[in-house]
Amino acid sequence: MSEVQVSTDEIWEMAAATAFRQGARRALIIEQPLLYGLSRIFQTLLQERGGDLRIFTSRAEAEQWLEAAPS
Repeated sequence: MSEVQVSTDEIWEMAAATAFRQGARRALIIEQPLLYGLSRIFQTLLQERGGDLRIFTSRAEAEQWLEAAPS
């Protein structure tokens, strides 16, 4: 992937329209650097709204975090 067309406003809308309850833990697995950067913006916006989202580059790391007790 070499191009992604998404605006900051669209990222804000996605963060505001989450279907998860506040405080639900979510993990995203991102392998491409461009998407990783966009996902980090999404993560920051969700955290401002009380969401708990982490970005990982491997499924094993994501599962380990999800299975661990919340801190």
